[in-house]
Amino acid sequence: MSLPKTTACFAGMLLVCCWIPPAFGEGFESLMAKVPSDVNLVVMVNAEKIFASEAGVAGGWRQEYQSRFAAAPLRMPPDARQYVLAASIDLATLTPSRETAVTRINTDLSIPMVQRLVGGSLDEIAGREVVSTPRDGHIIKLGPSEFAIVRPSDRQSTGRWLSAVIDRDKPALSPYLAKAAQYPDRVGTELIMALDLTGAVGQAAARDALNGSKVLADEGVDLDQAAAVLASVRGLTLGARVTDHVSGSLKVDFEQSVSPLEPVAKPLMLEVLAEAGLAIDEFNDWKPQTDEHSIRLSGELTGSGLRRIFSLFELDGTVLDQAADDNGGGVNPSEDRYAATADATLAYFRGIEEHLKDLSREHGASSYYTIGRWFDKYAKRIDRMPILNVDPELVEFGSQVVGQLRDCVDAIKGSGIRSEARGASVEPVYDYYPVFVGSNYAVRDDMREVESQRRAIRANEQAQSSTTVRGVVRQMQDGMSGMRRHMTQKYQVEF
Repeated sequence: MSLPKTTACFAGMLLVCCWIPPAFGEGFESLMAKVPSDVNLVVMVNAEKIFASEAGVAGGWRQEYQSRFAAAPLRMPPDARQYVLAASIDLATLTPSRETAVTRINTDLSIPMVQRLVGGSLDEIAGREVVSTPRDGHIIKLGPSEFAIVRPSDRQSTGRWLSAVIDRDKPALSPYLAKAAQYPDRVGTELIMALDLTGAVGQAAARDALNGSKVLADEGVDLDQAAAVLASVRGLTLGARVTDHVSGSLKVDFEQSVSPLEPVAKPLMLEVLAEAGLAIDEFNDWKPQTDEHSIRLSGELTGSGLRRIFSLFELDGTVLDQAADDNGGGVNPSEDRYAATADATLAYFRGIEEHLKDLSREHGASSYYTIGRWFDKYAKRIDRMPILNVDPELVEFGSQVVGQLRDCVDAIKGSGIRSEARGASVEPVYDYYPVFVGSNYAVRDDMREVESQRRAIRANEQAQSSTTVRGVVRQMQDGMSGMRRHMTQKYQVEF
């Protein structure tokens, strides 16, 4: 039975996302104490407060999340009360090298029971019982109803982490993450995501990058001053808050004053985020605000935007919820297995559907290569969706969708490679002229023309690969329509 349109919209957007930075209430401090000290990303979610909120209760968000978590922005256990995700991110590729999730759930399970329910094998690391999961992770019980999930399942790394944190009762985060995770004077403490960028950008590299900035090209901004500000970046903090709607806020903090960037704060911020692969469509409509050391964008935020953001750094913690559900008695022998398959199949189908809706939206050409990152990440998200009890035909279809998404990634990457190759053949014109004494060759003042030609090449290659991508997307949409009809007829449930 479907929820009313407005309620379903809120549930889809806000299953796990409400913000303004938390002040370690509700036991967050003890969870944060188990986070590795060298991470540069943290996400904190007070799920209990979200689901118990007036809007959450009225909208049935907990029940909706439990049935649709595969399409949710952040895949934490639906049984979670508080949830922390931390990761060490390679800032060049936005790829996590190691992820740690620490969560407090409503059900207390023993490690042997977790192993029986989620599969994998039992192990002992640093004196603690551990489950090595089939998905290249370790599950560790930290205390009553408190668990950690780490990935990859490297015994040595897990052992070192456990030895460092098992008796720790205070967080040991970097200064930027520690500050972002507190804000005791704020209200509404449900979710925060913070990325530490301290020392990540060199001034020379920032200056070189600004040479190709479209935003700064005709604005008369001093590039050296702008580069100095960008090189002093400390980090960014993103969150969302719920009242009667969803509002988001993205703040980038700097050591230096941002006054040299103030005239172009929003367009430059959007340009930098797009180049870094962190842009989402909603940012274009957000309102800018600056103070002495930060630039902020604020506005409405959708579930689609959150899914794209969290797909960049995600650890699937839903295995614990599967265990909790099964611990509640498992499948009754008399239960209708056909209905169970229909429910799981419907949830899987809707998960694919939500992700493809995100990717079928129009995006600006300036973020074209960023789109390739979303396609790649969404392929991984769909590939990781739970398949227990899902109809084998739909599982096979899901694998085909993953392959098609990766075809799109290849097309986008290919356009970038061809653009670079063609652009390299466009060279500045050299003139022969005397310089003081003797003669020399010097570049004529036609660098703007060279860059204009290279931009035209990039636009041409993007247009060609975009045609390919749109064709693949249409194939996926047609496939979804056919599969919807087939599954609806097969299970007599509206897909």
